[in-house]
Amino acid sequence: MDWLFPSMDWLSQVLQDWFPWLKQKKIPEIKPFPDLPDDLMLEIFTRLPATQVLNCQKVCRAWLRLTSTQDFAKQHLQRAIPIVFAHYTFPPNLASQFKLNFFLLDEDATGMQQVCPNFPMQRMSIMSHLVVVGSCNGLLVFTALPLDNYPNSQDPPINIYVCNPTTKEVTVMSKPLVDGYCCGIYFHSSTKEYRILYVTHGNEYLILTVGETGWRSVGTFACSPSKSFLPITFNKNLHWIVMLKEEEVDTASSCAKFIMVFNVETEEFNILPHPEAQRTLICSKIVHENMSLIEMDGGLSFWWSFRDGLLHGWVLIDYDRWDWSRTFMINIDSIAEQYPCEAQYPMMPPYDIKLVNIQKNQLLLVWSERGVFRYSLETGIIQKIKLPRMINKFNYKKELLSLTSYTESFISLKT
Repeated sequence: MDWLFPSMDWLSQVLQDWFPWLKQKKIPEIKPFPDLPDDLMLEIFTRLPATQVLNCQKVCRAWLRLTSTQDFAKQHLQRAIPIVFAHYTFPPNLASQFKLNFFLLDEDATGMQQVCPNFPMQRMSIMSHLVVVGSCNGLLVFTALPLDNYPNSQDPPINIYVCNPTTKEVTVMSKPLVDGYCCGIYFHSSTKEYRILYVTHGNEYLILTVGETGWRSVGTFACSPSKSFLPITFNKNLHWIVMLKEEEVDTASSCAKFIMVFNVETEEFNILPHPEAQRTLICSKIVHENMSLIEMDGGLSFWWSFRDGLLHGWVLIDYDRWDWSRTFMINIDSIAEQYPCEAQYPMMPPYDIKLVNIQKNQLLLVWSERGVFRYSLETGIIQKIKLPRMINKFNYKKELLSLTSYTESFISLKT
């Protein structure tokens, strides 16, 4: 829905400029729909996408007041439909030439929509690489990494930023004195706080509440999350694929300790196997590198790319029993033939593919040197997503193109 009428405050000012005598009179506040009660207007506003709510806020003070409360933010978040947030990290030699660009991709879109062209973090992107490390209720966490050697940097982050692209609010978090990396953000419901999770190189986990300055330790854990995958929030837990240690590669332990879980209420860790870990032979390092844990319409799914040119998918059917069902099998070879590789020496299976999420039975994936695609798990039809020119010219390297499950919200960092 496009709101075509102008701001009523603007109209009032124009009338006073044309007719100076109106300044002597008190002009009542204009409501576009004066007969509709506030509760009905709220019912309408909470069902609109965030961008349309922002347009409504410009119409009149009454609408701005209705859509600026904490209660509205909570109601809108509950009804918001998850979309995909996209951010491209340009190569180091070109990073300073491009502004920071954010894009959104909704469930029905065939291309990406640029958002926040004047975001307050623009200057930060010139001095360092901003990398998304987590998303929660419309809040995004970025870490600023050294510009010279990303994406292979092992250096600790320069800074940690929490932002809401909808409200354009940004908070700079003080990083710990101990080297490590930020691995997620979560909502602690009993205290109504948003918290940042950070792991040191010694596997000690630190927590910082957004808006505060003091980090606290929640202890050590034997495993640390892989930097290649963002955490998935499900059933009040954060889930990651584990960063395998050299001594665990090609061992049974690497299969049994592959998915790491963090309970956001008790702030305790657990470790779980990947699907069919006890039924198959020990997985090699390259097999583990081609496994993905992704969100699937509010649940969890696990994907496995083999040398046979097939992509195998499991769906979690019982969380408490950690019971998975092998449900999907996608012929990647046929897709590769339909969309040839633009590289001089194309890769053979298992292909260089990054899976993002599944919405409405549509699998979103990034394929280096080929593009970004949606694959229908029902019909088998694949659709290529049109990318902005600035991203398309760099052949959409999956290491540099970050796509994150995201929900637009009006959650404020000031409360």
